[in-house]
Amino acid sequence: MADTQTAPRINPDARVRYQLAPAAVEQAKRRLKTDDIATLGGKLGYSRQTFWRVRTGQRAVPLSEALAVAKLIGWPLDRAFEQVSRG
Repeated sequence: MADTQTAPRINPDARVRYQLAPAAVEQAKRRLKTDDIATLGGKLGYSRQTFWRVRTGQRAVPLSEALAVAKLIGWPLDRAFEQVSRG
């Protein structure tokens, strides 16, 4: 018998995805003093395309990167990022 067991029909490779919360984007705009979303992405260290993917949950964000973003905007990690809905 294997050391670990999985239940039938459960994909062990399925990952929970997170996105930068819309309220966190607004907080980042205020904190970093910009109204332009492309400029905001640059100030957070992202290209325009990558920032869009982070905002929509289409890019996995490493924990160290997420912590850095949360620190820049002055919010805790669990408030800055939210789970992507499966809808």
